[in-house]
Amino acid sequence: MPKSWQVITILIISICVSVSSDGIKADGPRSLFKGFFGSKMSADPTADYPLDETNGPWMIYVKGYDGPTACDDARALALELRQKHGFKAYVYHKQFDHAAGLEEEDEYKKREMEFRKTLAESGMEDMPWSIPRPVKKVATFVNGDTSSEYAVLVGDFQLVDDKDINKTFEKIKNLEPECLVAQLKRDIALAEQTGSDLNRTMKIELQRWEMREKSSNAVRPLAKAMKCTNPILPPDYFNNRVDDFVQKLNAESRYSLLRNSGKYTIKVAEFKGFVIADPKGMEEAEKNKSKLHQTNQLDRAGDKAENVCHALREKGYEAYTFHDRTSSIVTVGSFKTLGKSDRNDVVVDYDPEIVDIYKTFTWDPNVDKKVVRFAPDEPFQVGKSIMNIPLLSMPEPMEVPRPFMNYNRR
Repeated sequence: MPKSWQVITILIISICVSVSSDGIKADGPRSLFKGFFGSKMSADPTADYPLDETNGPWMIYVKGYDGPTACDDARALALELRQKHGFKAYVYHKQFDHAAGLEEEDEYKKREMEFRKTLAESGMEDMPWSIPRPVKKVATFVNGDTSSEYAVLVGDFQLVDDKDINKTFEKIKNLEPECLVAQLKRDIALAEQTGSDLNRTMKIELQRWEMREKSSNAVRPLAKAMKCTNPILPPDYFNNRVDDFVQKLNAESRYSLLRNSGKYTIKVAEFKGFVIADPKGMEEAEKNKSKLHQTNQLDRAGDKAENVCHALREKGYEAYTFHDRTSSIVTVGSFKTLGKSDRNDVVVDYDPEIVDIYKTFTWDPNVDKKVVRFAPDEPFQVGKSIMNIPLLSMPEPMEVPRPFMNYNRR
């Protein structure tokens, strides 16, 4: 053996001994060479790998199972994806109640009382009347009122379009796991033994299997895999969330809107990279447009937003800034609700504090004579400003954006 290989061999052995002596338990010394020697993720054959909220927020749905062997089949596929392909596969179990919601709630007595009250108030209580009772819907299910289904998902992706999820997605769609072939053969053999017919799904899988035996271009068994969200995460997790890039834009802002604890706030200013409050400055910019674009417009918009926010804070307002890819905004206030809403969730009575913000920041052409221009191609207009920087002519309520919480804690 050449001396160079002897040195490498001794170095590798010494690293393994060192890691072992330090008590690291992350798959033992094999984890040192993952990717270097092409070893796959280890998987415990006795483990179930159930899905939880830490395995998202974005995932790849691989395959779903139902029936008496669903649990074992899903677990077998998840283990093969882990052992053979190194994917972080999990099993998600859900119980379905098919009868839920089929019977309408019987509100006859409630409606009767309300109708009697109306008649009494109108003086027509003795008039004959009748209220139809709600009709109850009845359904019979062939396989029972409930069912249990299992899904295999590959997870631990933070973004829907990052390179890791896209690369894994393409690999999964082109796989032909050995366990799927074994499961199909088992189901066919069982159907032959019992003399029962193959169901529609099994017939399709059998046809595709036979086609793949003849041609490598046939439809792969996991071709219907798709990207999805982690089903265990709370329903409002993805509402109004911002990605990592936008979070970084706001990381150094002292009064970032991402730190606002309320659900709503009021936008009072917005800057899209080109704001000139002085007509003379506008003339100079038009004469030398090349000079206008020497500095980053978004940076200037962000600086204006930060200046307005600090000025409002000095005046006693709870002001915040928020920067995204196209603009920077300033908001005021932190509110759990905007006020009282009707049945259609339309606000009919705004919170008094919100009303005060509107009165303060809405500009009046008869009072505010400041002339501003928001962009080169827009006309001059009257508006209210702070530090010679214009505010919105009309404040706008908005939901507070939230950063993506990193559930991937494993």
